[in-house]
Amino acid sequence: MSASRPALGIDIGGTHTKLGVVDAGGSVLVQEMLPTAAHGDAHLFLEGLRRRVSQLVDHFSPIGIGFSIPGLLSENRQVIEYNPNTPALVGTDFFQEFKNFGLPLAFETDLNTPALAEYYFSEIDRNTRLLVAVIGTGLGAALILNGRLLRIFGGVAGDNGHIILQPGGEACTAGCRGCAEALVSVAAIERIYQRSAFAPDAGLVREAISQGTPLARAVIQAAAAGDDFAGRIMAEIGGWLGAWLASLSVMFKPQVMVLCGGVAEAGESLRAPADQAFRQLAGPAYSERCEVLTGRFCGQAGMIGAVVPLFREPENAE
Repeated sequence: MSASRPALGIDIGGTHTKLGVVDAGGSVLVQEMLPTAAHGDAHLFLEGLRRRVSQLVDHFSPIGIGFSIPGLLSENRQVIEYNPNTPALVGTDFFQEFKNFGLPLAFETDLNTPALAEYYFSEIDRNTRLLVAVIGTGLGAALILNGRLLRIFGGVAGDNGHIILQPGGEACTAGCRGCAEALVSVAAIERIYQRSAFAPDAGLVREAISQGTPLARAVIQAAAAGDDFAGRIMAEIGGWLGAWLASLSVMFKPQVMVLCGGVAEAGESLRAPADQAFRQLAGPAYSERCEVLTGRFCGQAGMIGAVVPLFREPENAE
């Protein structure tokens, strides 16, 4: 395969599916987005996705198509076996749905693809024990140890977003009460906003919502821009995020922890409180030599990481 041609990366998220034409250096040349049929008609969603893929394939002649697929996957990573955030897509065989394009296809979980993006295309030392937290509709972490992804079950390093942080707390879509995902996710941002929507300084976020920006996205963007109200919401999210990272650190002892996913686009308003809570809660042996960083790619990481097997490990493409 010629690395001078780009690849097509598809990141199927719990809310939106992103399609990106990605070059061999990890740059997104073109990006499109459509709603994910998480609870709706999977057939209509897949038909629309194939149509968009066909247009991009015709225009860019990619070397292959890489998929970032949500949930716990089959052994060949082509089929979603369990995901309460996208129940309509459970059982979908993505190889069968897209094999007729006649291109190499690569499949990876949506927790592992951001880790691949950061590991291969950012400036992280390849010898680093790397943990990448993916924060969006759901929550989870991938680990790269000795240059290899850690897989325990479902293609991932366990369903670690459901570590319990607040017994008896809010329930997540999987039915876990007080787990990290219930406290650090799009749903958590929306819940905190609703609790404080009439605060005197909430005007910037309210205005963005009134103009059609999705609620969580409005908070994330305002926080990234330095808005105090949105910053308080992200500080609360960041505190729980730091507690979760502290819990993971004592199991995996990473040297670098990178925050990815759409929520990570809040930037320092999320990273700083998460880092502070992590260092307050994790013992010195686990925190002193560990960095907490915002990822280079954030919301684009899934698309970029999805094409890594096509450029770097072509033997893993189907």
